[in-house]
Amino acid sequence: LCKKREYEKSRGIYDHIRIRRIFIPSSRNNFVSYFLEYIFYIIVFSIFAYYYTIFKGYEIIHVHNAPDFIVPLLFPLKLFRRKIVWDVHDRTPLLFSRMFGQKHQFVISFLEFIEKLSSYTADRIIFPSTVMNLPYIKNYILIRNLPQKKYFSINIESENRKMRKKFDVPYNAVVLGYVGMIHKNRGLLELTKAFEKLLKKRKNIYLFFGGYGDFLEYLKNYVKQNKIPHVVFAGKFDQRDAAKIISILDIGICPNPPDPLQKTAFPIKIFEYKMLNKYIVATDLPGTRAIMKNEKWTAIKSFSVSGIAKALEFVIKNRKWKKAKYKQEFWEDVDANKMLKTYSDLFS
Repeated sequence: LCKKREYEKSRGIYDHIRIRRIFIPSSRNNFVSYFLEYIFYIIVFSIFAYYYTIFKGYEIIHVHNAPDFIVPLLFPLKLFRRKIVWDVHDRTPLLFSRMFGQKHQFVISFLEFIEKLSSYTADRIIFPSTVMNLPYIKNYILIRNLPQKKYFSINIESENRKMRKKFDVPYNAVVLGYVGMIHKNRGLLELTKAFEKLLKKRKNIYLFFGGYGDFLEYLKNYVKQNKIPHVVFAGKFDQRDAAKIISILDIGICPNPPDPLQKTAFPIKIFEYKMLNKYIVATDLPGTRAIMKNEKWTAIKSFSVSGIAKALEFVIKNRKWKKAKYKQEFWEDVDANKMLKTYSDLFS
C-alpha cells in the first residue's frame, strides 16, 4: 500500500508484489492541515490493510513511514499470523520537530513513544543506512541499491544540450543546481545567497532549481526582488524525467542544514546526482559521508552563506566538476527481490 502520484496507476504488480496506490490529498501549509492529512492517511491505509489481509488473504503488510501510527494499529492482525514490515524512511519525531519546531513538545514525545511501539510491533524493520540506527531497534535490515538488470539508458551529453536549450542556458556555462522538493528547511535560500556572492567574482555560472514545494514562490520572489541574474526555475516535472532534468547540471548541490533529522538521514538526492556522474557539493553529514565513501566530492564544512560559497568557489576554481559526455546506463535495483527474500524469511 502506498500513496498515488498523479501519473501512476491505482493498481500494479512488480516482481510478484501486488501494489495498491491510494490518492491522498496533500496540503501541509500549517500544523492543522498537516495533522488532518495524516489522520486521513492513517484511517484510509488501516482500512485497506485490514481489508486485504482479512478478506483477500494477504499475509504480509509492508508499512512505509511516516507516519508510524499504522504499525501498532495493525497489531491485532498478528493474532492471525500476519506479518508486519516497517520501512523507516525518516524518523517521524525529528521530521515533525524540523517542520514545526519544539513548540509542540508533547506531540514530539508522543511520536517518540509511537516509534518505540512500532519497533516492538513490527516483525522486520528496514533502514536505508546505519546512520539511522536506534538503541531500542535490534532486528533491522539494511537495504542497498545494487545492480541487477538493465533498466534504461540515457545519453547525458545529448540531454544536457536539450535542457540547456530549453531553459536558455549557454552550453559553456557552469551550472550549479539542486533538483528536488523546494522547502524552507533544505538550505536553498542560503544556496541562493551564496550564488549571489559568487556572481561578484564569476559571470559564467548559472543556478538551476528543479522541483516544486511550499518555498518555491518565496525563492522566486527573493531572486526577483534582488535582481539576481542567471537563476533558472524549472518548476514541477514528471518524476520519470528526473534524469533528464539533472543532466543539465555540472555540479549537484545538497545544502541540507545539519539539524537532528538530517544527521540521521540518508539523502537519496546524492544517489541521483551520483548516478548521472555529477560532481557533488553537499553539507558534511553522516549519511552523505556513508554514500560518498572513497569517492571525490566537496563537503560544505560550515553551513552558512559564506560556507556554501567557499565550497562552490573551491570546486569551480580548481575545476573539480566534470561534464558527463557519454551514455549512462541505469540499472534496476534489487530492492524488490531482496524484499521477496525478506518476506519469505518471515515464515521460515
